[in-house]
Amino acid sequence: MITRQLLAYALAFTSPTRHNENYGTKACVNHDGAAHVSSESRRNIITSGTLLCSIDYSVWIPIAQADDVKYTRLSTSPDVIASYICKYCNTDFLSSVTSSKYKFLYRGLSPDESEAGMSSNDLAAIIIHSEPFDLLDPRTYNSTDSVTYFETLEHDMNAMEMPLKPSNSHIATANPKDASLWGKAASIWPLGEKGVEYAWIEDGGLFWPGRTGRSVITSITKVAGEGKYSGISSALQVDSSEIMFRADNGFIAVPVELDPELRSYLTKKC
Repeated sequence: MITRQLLAYALAFTSPTRHNENYGTKACVNHDGAAHVSSESRRNIITSGTLLCSIDYSVWIPIAQADDVKYTRLSTSPDVIASYICKYCNTDFLSSVTSSKYKFLYRGLSPDESEAGMSSNDLAAIIIHSEPFDLLDPRTYNSTDSVTYFETLEHDMNAMEMPLKPSNSHIATANPKDASLWGKAASIWPLGEKGVEYAWIEDGGLFWPGRTGRSVITSITKVAGEGKYSGISSALQVDSSEIMFRADNGFIAVPVELDPELRSYLTKKC
Protein backbone atom coordinates (compact mmCIF):
# COMPACT_ATOMS: atom_id res chain seq x y z
CA MET A 1 0.00 0.00 0.00
CA ILE A 2 1.33 3.39 -0.94
CA THR A 3 1.22 5.88 1.88
CA ARG A 4 0.96 9.63 1.50
CA GLN A 5 4.22 11.43 0.85
CA LEU A 6 4.88 15.13 0.67
CA LEU A 7 7.71 16.38 -1.47
CA ALA A 8 8.89 19.39 0.48
CA TYR A 9 10.69 22.11 -1.35
CA ALA A 10 11.73 25.69 -0.81
CA LEU A 11 10.67 28.44 -3.17
CA ALA A 12 13.42 30.85 -2.29
CA PHE A 13 13.51 32.56 -5.67
CA THR A 14 11.50 35.38 -7.19
CA SER A 15 10.63 36.21 -10.76
CA PRO A 16 9.10 39.49 -11.91
CA THR A 17 7.59 38.24 -15.16
CA ARG A 18 6.06 35.14 -16.59
CA HIS A 19 6.26 34.08 -20.23
CA ASN A 20 4.64 31.37 -22.24
CA GLU A 21 5.21 25.30 -23.26
CA ASN A 22 3.63 13.01 -30.11
CA TYR A 23 2.29 10.83 -31.17
CA GLY A 24 1.25 10.92 -34.79
CA THR A 25 -2.35 10.78 -35.88
CA LYS A 26 -4.41 10.22 -38.94
CA ALA A 27 -7.79 11.91 -39.10
CA CYS A 28 -10.81 10.56 -40.92
CA VAL A 29 -12.88 13.12 -42.79
CA ASN A 30 -15.55 14.25 -40.34
CA HIS A 31 -18.29 16.85 -40.14
CA ASP A 32 -15.79 19.64 -39.48
CA GLY A 33 -12.94 18.37 -41.60
CA ALA A 34 -9.48 17.87 -40.08
CA ALA A 35 -6.71 20.38 -39.64
CA HIS A 36 -3.09 19.23 -39.37
CA VAL A 37 -0.15 21.35 -38.29
CA SER A 38 3.43 20.32 -38.98
CA SER A 39 5.98 19.74 -36.23
CA GLU A 40 9.64 18.80 -36.17
CA SER A 41 9.61 17.14 -32.73
CA ARG A 42 8.04 13.74 -32.10
CA ARG A 43 7.51 11.34 -29.21
CA ASN A 44 6.74 7.63 -29.17
CA ILE A 45 3.18 6.44 -29.18
CA ILE A 46 1.87 5.03 -25.89
CA THR A 47 -1.72 4.36 -26.92
CA SER A 48 -2.10 3.15 -30.48
CA GLY A 49 -4.56 1.65 -32.89
CA THR A 50 -7.46 3.41 -31.17
CA LEU A 51 -10.56 4.43 -33.09
CA LEU A 52 -12.14 7.54 -31.61
CA CYS A 53 -15.72 7.46 -32.84
CA SER A 54 -18.99 9.22 -32.16
CA ILE A 55 -21.54 8.35 -34.82
CA ASP A 56 -19.98 9.77 -38.01
CA TYR A 57 -17.12 11.62 -36.34
CA SER A 58 -13.85 9.72 -36.07
CA VAL A 59 -10.13 10.14 -35.50
CA TRP A 60 -7.85 7.16 -35.69
CA ILE A 61 -4.56 7.04 -33.78
CA PRO A 62 -2.28 4.60 -35.62
CA ILE A 63 0.78 2.67 -34.50
CA ALA A 64 3.07 4.39 -36.98
CA GLN A 65 4.17 7.94 -36.26
CA ALA A 66 3.13 10.73 -38.59
CA ASP A 67 6.02 13.16 -38.36
CA ASP A 68 4.20 15.92 -40.20
CA VAL A 69 1.24 16.12 -37.78
CA LYS A 70 1.27 17.93 -34.47
CA TYR A 71 -2.38 18.81 -33.92
CA THR A 72 -5.60 17.19 -35.09
CA ARG A 73 -8.87 19.11 -35.23
CA LEU A 74 -11.76 17.18 -33.67
CA SER A 75 -15.09 18.99 -33.76
CA THR A 76 -16.93 22.24 -33.12
CA SER A 77 -19.81 20.33 -31.51
CA PRO A 78 -19.73 20.27 -27.67
CA ASP A 79 -21.88 17.13 -27.83
CA VAL A 80 -19.30 15.29 -29.96
CA ILE A 81 -16.39 16.65 -27.92
CA ALA A 82 -18.02 15.42 -24.71
CA SER A 83 -18.41 11.96 -26.24
CA TYR A 84 -14.68 11.85 -27.07
CA ILE A 85 -13.76 12.97 -23.57
CA CYS A 86 -16.05 10.47 -21.82
CA LYS A 87 -14.62 7.59 -23.83
CA TYR A 88 -10.93 8.45 -24.22
CA CYS A 89 -9.91 10.84 -21.45
CA ASN A 90 -7.86 9.37 -18.60
CA THR A 91 -10.51 7.84 -16.34
CA ASP A 92 -8.92 8.92 -13.04
CA PHE A 93 -8.72 12.50 -14.26
CA LEU A 94 -12.31 12.42 -15.49
CA SER A 95 -13.42 10.98 -12.16
CA SER A 96 -11.68 13.86 -10.37
CA VAL A 97 -13.43 16.41 -12.58
CA THR A 98 -16.75 14.77 -11.78
CA SER A 99 -15.97 14.77 -8.04
CA SER A 100 -15.10 18.47 -8.21
CA LYS A 101 -18.57 19.16 -9.67
CA TYR A 102 -17.07 19.66 -13.12
CA LYS A 103 -14.30 22.12 -12.39
CA PHE A 104 -11.95 22.11 -15.38
CA LEU A 105 -8.18 22.30 -15.79
CA TYR A 106 -6.93 24.96 -18.23
CA ARG A 107 -3.91 25.84 -20.29
CA GLY A 108 -3.02 28.77 -22.53
CA LEU A 109 -2.65 27.61 -26.12
CA SER A 110 0.16 28.71 -28.40
CA PRO A 111 -0.72 30.76 -31.51
CA ASP A 112 -0.31 27.67 -33.71
CA GLU A 113 -2.56 25.60 -31.44
CA SER A 114 -5.18 28.35 -31.40
CA GLU A 115 -5.10 28.55 -35.19
CA ALA A 116 -5.52 24.78 -35.44
CA GLY A 117 -8.78 25.09 -33.51
CA MET A 118 -10.17 27.90 -35.63
CA SER A 119 -11.94 27.56 -38.97
CA SER A 120 -14.26 30.20 -40.42
CA ASN A 121 -14.46 31.76 -36.96
CA ASP A 122 -15.79 28.51 -35.48
CA LEU A 123 -14.23 27.18 -32.29
CA ALA A 124 -13.12 23.55 -32.34
CA ALA A 125 -11.48 21.13 -29.93
CA ILE A 126 -8.12 19.75 -31.01
CA ILE A 127 -5.88 16.88 -29.99
CA ILE A 128 -2.43 18.18 -29.06
CA HIS A 129 -0.12 15.26 -29.67
CA SER A 130 3.02 16.87 -28.35
CA GLU A 131 4.41 20.12 -26.99
CA PRO A 132 8.00 21.03 -26.11
CA PHE A 133 8.76 20.68 -22.40
CA ASP A 134 9.85 24.18 -21.41
CA LEU A 135 9.97 24.33 -17.61
CA LEU A 136 13.78 24.06 -17.70
CA ASP A 137 14.04 26.80 -20.33
CA PRO A 138 14.92 30.27 -18.94
CA ARG A 139 12.78 31.89 -21.63
CA THR A 140 9.59 30.40 -20.20
CA TYR A 141 9.55 32.65 -17.12
CA ASN A 142 12.24 35.05 -18.34
CA SER A 143 14.29 33.94 -15.36
CA THR A 144 17.38 31.83 -14.71
CA ASP A 145 16.25 31.53 -11.07
CA SER A 146 13.15 29.67 -12.25
CA VAL A 147 15.42 27.16 -14.00
CA THR A 148 17.37 26.64 -10.79
CA TYR A 149 14.12 26.02 -8.93
CA PHE A 150 12.75 23.52 -11.44
CA GLU A 151 16.14 21.76 -11.68
CA THR A 152 16.05 21.33 -7.89
CA LEU A 153 12.51 19.98 -8.09
CA GLU A 154 13.61 17.65 -10.91
CA HIS A 155 16.45 16.32 -8.75
CA ASP A 156 14.13 15.71 -5.79
CA MET A 157 11.52 13.96 -7.92
CA ASN A 158 14.19 11.76 -9.54
CA ALA A 159 15.55 10.87 -6.10
CA MET A 160 12.06 9.68 -5.11
CA GLU A 161 11.75 7.76 -8.42
CA MET A 162 8.69 9.72 -9.46
CA PRO A 163 7.54 9.30 -13.07
CA LEU A 164 6.48 12.95 -13.13
CA LYS A 165 9.08 15.75 -13.24
CA PRO A 166 9.59 19.15 -14.88
CA SER A 167 11.49 17.69 -17.85
CA ASN A 168 8.52 15.57 -18.99
CA SER A 169 5.59 17.69 -17.86
CA HIS A 170 3.64 20.89 -18.42
CA ILE A 171 1.81 23.25 -16.09
CA ALA A 172 -1.91 24.02 -16.19
CA THR A 173 -4.22 25.94 -13.87
CA ALA A 174 -7.69 25.67 -12.38
CA ASN A 175 -8.34 29.31 -13.32
CA PRO A 176 -9.09 30.07 -17.00
CA LYS A 177 -8.15 33.74 -16.50
CA ASP A 178 -4.68 32.69 -15.37
CA ALA A 179 -4.41 30.37 -18.37
CA SER A 180 -5.31 33.23 -20.71
CA LEU A 181 -2.14 35.06 -19.61
CA TRP A 182 -0.23 32.43 -21.59
CA GLY A 183 -2.45 32.25 -24.66
CA LYS A 184 -6.00 31.37 -25.64
CA ALA A 185 -7.50 29.53 -22.65
CA ALA A 186 -8.68 25.95 -23.20
CA SER A 187 -9.70 23.14 -20.91
CA ILE A 188 -7.40 20.12 -21.23
CA TRP A 189 -8.23 16.42 -21.10
CA PRO A 190 -5.28 13.95 -20.93
CA LEU A 191 -5.69 10.85 -23.09
CA GLY A 192 -5.05 7.23 -22.16
CA GLU A 193 -4.58 5.25 -18.96
CA LYS A 194 -0.78 5.13 -18.90
CA GLY A 195 1.77 7.92 -18.86
CA VAL A 196 -0.60 10.33 -17.11
CA GLU A 197 0.47 11.82 -13.76
CA TYR A 198 -0.06 15.03 -11.78
CA ALA A 199 1.54 17.16 -9.08
CA TRP A 200 0.23 20.22 -7.29
CA ILE A 201 1.00 22.54 -4.40
CA GLU A 202 -0.57 21.23 -1.21
CA ASP A 203 -2.20 24.54 -0.27
CA GLY A 204 -2.73 25.80 -3.82
CA GLY A 205 -0.92 28.50 -5.73
CA LEU A 206 1.76 28.82 -8.38
CA PHE A 207 4.77 26.60 -8.78
CA TRP A 208 6.77 29.66 -9.76
CA PRO A 209 7.17 32.16 -8.18
CA GLY A 210 5.83 31.26 -4.76
CA ARG A 211 6.28 31.21 -1.02
CA THR A 212 8.97 29.23 0.77
CA GLY A 213 8.40 26.03 2.73
CA ARG A 214 5.49 24.62 0.74
CA SER A 215 4.94 21.00 -0.27
CA VAL A 216 4.17 19.28 -3.55
CA ILE A 217 1.74 16.36 -3.65
CA THR A 218 1.86 13.94 -6.57
CA SER A 219 -0.75 11.61 -8.01
CA ILE A 220 1.35 8.52 -7.25
CA THR A 221 0.73 9.00 -3.54
CA LYS A 222 -2.36 7.69 -1.79
CA VAL A 223 -4.14 9.10 1.22
CA ALA A 224 -5.71 6.62 3.66
CA GLY A 225 -9.42 6.27 2.99
CA GLU A 226 -9.23 8.18 -0.29
CA GLY A 227 -8.74 7.24 -3.91
CA LYS A 228 -5.48 7.68 -5.79
CA TYR A 229 -6.50 10.92 -7.50
CA SER A 230 -8.78 12.37 -4.82
CA GLY A 231 -6.42 15.27 -4.22
CA ILE A 232 -6.75 16.45 -7.83
CA SER A 233 -10.44 17.00 -7.24
CA SER A 234 -9.63 19.29 -4.31
CA ALA A 235 -6.94 21.10 -6.29
CA LEU A 236 -9.34 21.77 -9.14
CA GLN A 237 -11.65 23.60 -6.73
CA VAL A 238 -8.98 26.14 -5.76
CA ASP A 239 -8.85 28.93 -8.35
CA SER A 240 -5.21 29.72 -7.66
CA SER A 241 -4.05 26.11 -8.10
CA GLU A 242 -1.48 25.21 -10.71
CA ILE A 243 -1.20 21.53 -11.58
CA MET A 244 1.86 20.01 -13.22
CA PHE A 245 0.77 17.24 -15.56
CA ARG A 246 2.36 14.53 -17.64
CA ALA A 247 0.36 13.33 -20.66
CA ASP A 248 2.43 10.96 -22.78
CA ASN A 249 -0.49 10.26 -25.11
CA GLY A 250 -1.32 13.90 -25.69
CA PHE A 251 -4.48 15.68 -24.62
CA ILE A 252 -7.66 17.21 -25.95
CA ALA A 253 -7.88 21.01 -25.72
CA VAL A 254 -11.31 22.65 -25.77
CA PRO A 255 -11.70 26.46 -26.10
CA VAL A 256 -12.98 28.01 -22.88
CA GLU A 257 -15.90 29.58 -24.76
CA LEU A 258 -17.39 26.08 -25.08
CA ASP A 259 -17.28 25.46 -21.31
CA PRO A 260 -21.01 25.87 -20.52
CA GLU A 261 -22.22 23.52 -23.24
CA LEU A 262 -19.37 21.06 -22.71
CA ARG A 263 -20.07 20.92 -18.97
CA SER A 264 -23.76 20.29 -19.64
CA TYR A 265 -23.06 17.40 -22.04
CA LEU A 266 -20.43 15.87 -19.76
CA THR A 267 -22.88 15.71 -16.86
CA LYS A 268 -25.25 13.75 -19.09
CA LYS A 269 -22.76 11.47 -20.83
CA CYS A 270 -20.03 10.63 -18.27
